[in-house]
Amino acid sequence: MLSDFATGTILAFCCSICFGTQTSFAKIPSVVSSKVRMEIFNIYFMIGVAIVCLIGHLVLSMLLGEFIEFSYMGVISALLLYFGELFMLLTVQQIGVAYGMALSILSSAVASIIAQYFLGQTIDSYLITIAGFGVVTLSVMGCVFLKQILSYINLLDYSDTEKSIILMPKQDSVVNILSETAPLVNLNQLGNSSVSTSADETISYISNDDAHIVKYSKQMVLGFIFSSLGGICYCLVPLPSLYVTEYSAGIKFSLSFGIGCLIVLPLSILNILIINPFHKKEDVDGNDEMSISTKDLIWKLISFNEELYHFKSACLAGIGGGFVWGIGNLMGICTFLYLDYVIVMVYVQFHIVVSLLYGICIWKEITQTIEMISLSFLTLTLIGGCIIVTYGVYGSL
Repeated sequence: MLSDFATGTILAFCCSICFGTQTSFAKIPSVVSSKVRMEIFNIYFMIGVAIVCLIGHLVLSMLLGEFIEFSYMGVISALLLYFGELFMLLTVQQIGVAYGMALSILSSAVASIIAQYFLGQTIDSYLITIAGFGVVTLSVMGCVFLKQILSYINLLDYSDTEKSIILMPKQDSVVNILSETAPLVNLNQLGNSSVSTSADETISYISNDDAHIVKYSKQMVLGFIFSSLGGICYCLVPLPSLYVTEYSAGIKFSLSFGIGCLIVLPLSILNILIINPFHKKEDVDGNDEMSISTKDLIWKLISFNEELYHFKSACLAGIGGGFVWGIGNLMGICTFLYLDYVIVMVYVQFHIVVSLLYGICIWKEITQTIEMISLSFLTLTLIGGCIIVTYGVYGSL
């Protein structure tokens, strides 16, 4: 029979595969062409999570005859997931997905280490764990900023990649947000008044007016705050599952978490109203205005307007993504029965590598040899960080 460590490790990496796979559902051609808003896509995602959790409950209770007890901890986990999604949506609107992901990883690492300390890790192994988590964090951030790093050291012609560097993203769709790599430029570029995007077209992004510097500085601060809060919420999502009875633990937590997702679902709809002011378009005078008024948005929400919801093109993909993520989440919750909290949080970071592999093999987002070699090196570094963390927690391998 497999040892607890082996079982937990297998579950953790299966969880990573599910989490990494989930991101590709937003890149399905029908979703791309629909330009559905990310917050709408997130509603479908939450429905998919709830469905897989409730299916897990039915399988356990009806087919296997297991007794399952509902715990309010599932609602707390769902609330943490809701706030994590909300903060990350706000982060994307401020500083973009790449910077948001990197900053959330930092805050998640710090929060995980603190949580592990309160869960009883000894001081002797604590510094080793911190060092290992630092290696993992740097590896993941390297994956996130790979294109920018290679471009900076002149190993990659960034102008040949799919997305140019822009100052402030004004995305309304899922695919634009997910394909974005670097939404901000350096402050030393503020003296430039334009960025050339083609031989015939030059788009003006930046002026050296002080008001612009203040505006984008505020965006950076808000983005840092939102991404940090989002990272903390995400790393705490599985924590309530550690404080339930044996009748709600492990896979049995699916009932509590599934009901929690259904309870939180109406709050997810509020995200649409909260995020709407950040969706901008230019009016005839060149000034920014909301792409749709709040009044019109509310009417489209309650009337289930196809132009907003994109049921035919995005609904199944969103639910599918939530379904896959929900399976991974249940595996992750079961992992805590075998491994320490901080080890699970580190192993699950491999979902970044899985996402990038999808980008290479399926979506052809990464095509240059130097990028693939760099990703291989970062993956090995990530594995090294996992080994250090494991040693720090258990004292030996």
